[in-house]
Amino acid sequence: MVHLLQVAMSLPSQIGRAGRPALTLSPTVKVIDNSTLLVEADIPTTYAFDESLKEVYIQMRTSTGFTPVSRHVFRPILKTDTNEMKIQLLIEVK
Repeated sequence: MVHLLQVAMSLPSQIGRAGRPALTLSPTVKVIDNSTLLVEADIPTTYAFDESLKEVYIQMRTSTGFTPVSRHVFRPILKTDTNEMKIQLLIEVK
């Protein structure tokens, strides 16, 4: 049973560069059932990037640091100050 889960979501500016994120978010995490998590975050119009966003890197925050959870690559999206972006990930935990 999950009692507390803190997740950092990074959007690397280039594929393979999780250590140098374009943006780090603190998403909401919902426990759907005993094996499924819903991770959600919004990027408002106040953020704009010169490069397309291509992946999301999920890390779990613990008292001793961060633990990598997953990496998701998607079709490149150009995030400008005229559009918003909503990220929703369903993660099945086994």
